[in-house]
Parts: sequence; structure tokens; C-alpha cells
Amino acid sequence: MANFLAVAIAVFLDRLFGELPIYHPLKGFTRFATYIEDHWHRQDEISKHTPQADQSQLASQVQQANPVSEESGKTANQAAEMGLKIKGALAAVFLVLPFVALTAIISQSLPVPLNFVFNVFILYLAIGAHNLKQHSLDVQNALIGENLEMARKNLATIVNRDTNHMDRQDIISTCIESIIENGSEMILAPIFLFLVLGAPGVVLCTLVHTLNNMWGYQGPHYKNFGWLVGKVNSILNWAPSRMAAFSYILLGDMKNGWYCLNGQAKTWNSPNAELVVATGAGALNLEIGGDLYYQGQLKTRSKLGRGKIPDLSDIARASDLIERSLVLWLVFSLVVSLGH
Repeated sequence: MANFLAVAIAVFLDRLFGELPIYHPLKGFTRFATYIEDHWHRQDEISKHTPQADQSQLASQVQQANPVSEESGKTANQAAEMGLKIKGALAAVFLVLPFVALTAIISQSLPVPLNFVFNVFILYLAIGAHNLKQHSLDVQNALIGENLEMARKNLATIVNRDTNHMDRQDIISTCIESIIENGSEMILAPIFLFLVLGAPGVVLCTLVHTLNNMWGYQGPHYKNFGWLVGKVNSILNWAPSRMAAFSYILLGDMKNGWYCLNGQAKTWNSPNAELVVATGAGALNLEIGGDLYYQGQLKTRSKLGRGKIPDLSDIARASDLIERSLVLWLVFSLVVSLGH
């Protein structure tokens, strides 16, 4: 019962206060991670060693290093990539494990009442339901006011992609996609890991997710340095994303959601995002996704979901689906707590 109460109180605090406006630990963690990255992962290394580097520059360097064979050049390139992977892995471990260990030590050391308060506080810091809804509402309000520039700016606070090329329809579709995906990663995943691993699991999930947003995307700059956080984030979200998908099916159009889950879940590269987005869009009877601009380049993606092209009112429908899923998960946490 204690776990259910902790989840319920944390959700209530998030709904009441949202994210801490100042002194939020994640802001300090992000600055620390940026400092580590600046010293361990320099752009000049990327431009010289990654496969995405300008090939003419690379060829010129190989020729200037005469005599260097093409094969030895490839070997040097592979060694550089491996070096960046090792640096990224060490940076991730250095940034994440001490905080997870500290959380575990504190949790084990506190008396039961204080430990309960500590658990509530940690989970409250991790859950982002209030902010997700507020940011999506900001996008919706900007579109109602026909202010596309403001809508793009507001959307950029919840997506890690280029919004400058988006028209009205792209903004609506991307906002709904972000609500569905972040509903799983920012709300349901921390609750799941809290029920399974306690407060240390929440810290692990949150910090890895934060680093994944910073380093884990497979762009040219982070392809190697961010490989570990991307992998770990996928592992941590494997079970929560599937439970979130089933939540969307139960609370939406079950037949359409199930069809999209089975037929579209492997059309993108991410092992979790496409499953959640496809199922959520299908449950809402919407078709979203498609091509997008990322780091200034057009990235080709499949459409996900099945149904009508979303309109402005569907942003609120997507938020409502997340709200109802959160209630369902509160019931789930109650059942799990009673089982213990």
C-alpha cells in the first residue's frame, strides 16, 4: 500500500505544482552533463573521425598522411569511433551511477516515514504530466491564435527536432506524436520503475532519459558518443512502452490500436517509440508521423496510426488519453501494492 500512496501523492503534487520552477536537480544535472561533454567530446574529433564527416576532407587528410593506405585509414577511423564510444560510455557511467548509488544508500538509511517522503519527492521530480499538458496547451493556444511562429517555438520545448520548417499540419501532428511518446517515457516509465526498483530505479530512468535527449539521437555529432545512453534508455523503456501501448488500446479504439500495434510497430528505427506512437495514434483513430527535419536534414519516416488526418482538437484528445492512462496506472499500482 505504501508504494501506491507514494505514486498517488507524487502524481497529485505534479498536478498541483508542476515542475519545480527553480533549483530543479535535473537542471543542475544537465549543466554538469554539458560540462563533461564539452571536455570529453569535441566537435573537431567528430569532423575528423565519424562516417558522417565530409568525405572530401577525409580523403584529403588521408592523402596528406602519405603513405597511408585506404585500409589503414578505415582502421584509424574505426579506432576513433570506438574511442568516442568508450568516452561516451564512461561519461554516462560517471554521470549516472553515483546518483543512483546515493539514492539507494539514502533510501536504505532513512527510517520508514522519512523514506516514504523521500520516495514521494524523487517520484514527483521525475513525473512530467503537468508540464507535458501545459506545453501542448501552449502549442494549441498559439495555433488557435494563428501564430505559427509561437506554435513552432512552443513545440520546440517538447520535441528534440527542427520545428522551423513545420506548417500548421506538421505542428499538430508532431505535437500529438510527442504527447503520446512522452506520456510513456516521462510519466508511465518512472512509475513502472518505481514499482519495480524503488527510488533508485526512478533516478536511473530519469537521468538516462535526460542524457538520451542530449546525446542519444543518431545524428552525426552523437552517433558514437551517445550510443550507450541510447541502448540503456531503450532497455529501461522496453516494458513500460509496451504497457503504455496496451493502456492506449484499452482506453481508445481497441481494434484500430491493436491493428497498428501489430502492423506498424517496426517501421521506424526506435524499438519503443514507434510502438507507442503507432498504438496511441491508432487508438485515437489518427494518422501521424511521417518525414521530419532533424539537425537541418530531412529524415524519411513512415506514417503511423490509421484514421483521419489530425486537427487542432486532437491535441486535447491525445492529452486526455494520457490523463486516463495515468488513472489506469494508479489503479495498477494499487493492485501491485495490495499484492505485496
